[in-house]
Amino acid sequence: MSDDEEFDEDAGGFGEDFEEEDEDDGGDGFGEDLSEDEEIGDDFGEDVEEEELDEDGAGWGQVDDEGDGEDDPTPAADSSVSPTVEDPLKEFSERHFNDGVTGEYSISRISNPLLKALPQGSHANALQMYQLVCQFMGITAEYGKSRLSALQGVQRICYFGIVDEDLRDELYLQICKQMNKNPGKASYARGVILLSLVAGVFAPTKDVYPIVSHTIHNGPKGFVSYIHHLLRRTYTNGCRSEPPCSLEMTAVKRKQVMRIKVIVNPIQNTVQTARLDPASVMQEWVMEICAALKIKNTYGWSIFINRYGSLCSLRGAGGKGLHVMDMISKLDAQAARKGVQNVDVSGQLSLRKEVFARDEDYMVDEEATNLIFDQIREGVSLGEFRCAKSEDYNEVAALVYFCLHGEVADEKTIMTFLNQFLPAHALTEESAKSRFAKVEKLHAKGEYSRRAYSQLEARAKFIKFALEKWGKVNSFSSDGSLMLFPNGKTVPRQSVDFQNPGGSIKKKPSRRSSKRS
Repeated sequence: MSDDEEFDEDAGGFGEDFEEEDEDDGGDGFGEDLSEDEEIGDDFGEDVEEEELDEDGAGWGQVDDEGDGEDDPTPAADSSVSPTVEDPLKEFSERHFNDGVTGEYSISRISNPLLKALPQGSHANALQMYQLVCQFMGITAEYGKSRLSALQGVQRICYFGIVDEDLRDELYLQICKQMNKNPGKASYARGVILLSLVAGVFAPTKDVYPIVSHTIHNGPKGFVSYIHHLLRRTYTNGCRSEPPCSLEMTAVKRKQVMRIKVIVNPIQNTVQTARLDPASVMQEWVMEICAALKIKNTYGWSIFINRYGSLCSLRGAGGKGLHVMDMISKLDAQAARKGVQNVDVSGQLSLRKEVFARDEDYMVDEEATNLIFDQIREGVSLGEFRCAKSEDYNEVAALVYFCLHGEVADEKTIMTFLNQFLPAHALTEESAKSRFAKVEKLHAKGEYSRRAYSQLEARAKFIKFALEKWGKVNSFSSDGSLMLFPNGKTVPRQSVDFQNPGGSIKKKPSRRSSKRS
């Protein structure tokens, strides 16, 4: 069905019972939470107007209609199945499906996976996955109703493909089969939603991509560029390690991507926005934000998330860093276990300098040096960077004071600074009044005062001082670079409920066949 109006007419809402025309037994599917934002009506699949961004540039926006040029990462050009054939799924199913299984919609239960080549060890999960697909799409004549919400169902469906690479093509083909000649308008629309969500988690092989592409082009016109965009991005940045979250469900129903706030300088309340889609990885955000800040060298910058007061880096082991949406999915899962719906990650993501080259020159990039200085001194104030001894805070305070006020050292200014800069536990150990004389003396005798350092020189010295205090050799590098490790727990100046994302999925070793004959 390539015409939106044909399958949208008289369709029920997302939360309506799944009625499969005369062929279903009237049983319900699952996915009541699909009704929260919109209904499947005559405008399903149409483009929605782009909302205005807020004053910080955050909000929703349309996807870029990109990737049709020579750099398009999708494998269609390498496939032996032409995307121009009338029904590529029919041709493919005749060659590669198990006996008795067609490439068309069916309400019947299957006793074997679709693909003949699927390893035996993946058969049971393939059948369970097919049941969940049918229940999500409301094809419940033989599978009945699930107790899962729509989001839970999607997460479980995607989980199979995340941990077992052999099941990814199987899943794409299951969805395409149940969308092919599906007479149920709401059921077909749910298939579109499911296909969109899966496309943001992992991609099909070159053998199956033409079938997926054909299914997309024959679906609602508003989803064509959107799903293709998701697939291009997933091919570029690879498989996710976590299933979709509630934010992705919202994005798919809107056919849009987000711009999300990232804290840059908490002292000056400076934020930047970064483009967030299911495939977004840390390094993309670093490049985008550093360019906006005019930071010359992006080496060592990372995105951090604050969870329960502890800073966690999204750097990961690879060059691109972790998928941002995977971390949000973890937050979502933890919040769901606590009974919290729709986690708001605003205020929890930040750009920070994490890795420092041994020979880094902090005098050549003033924007970066000033930002690093502000971030570290704020980290000291919040308790993220703790001194081993109480008297060490006096040395830190004297240097930071010079960075901010230079040689001016009147009692009122120093006292105000100490009360604002020092973390609560340091002031509990020794009051600002008691520390005043010691800090004043250290300030006067410091090399930076005696040699009249410029503000930039003093801030560069503070960064090096911080690396001596809280830096460790980066064990993952061969160049002896240092990593700045927070050794304390953040004590926010105002209460923020940070969610703990929990553990990661362990993937099953791949046995995926690269060829099918």
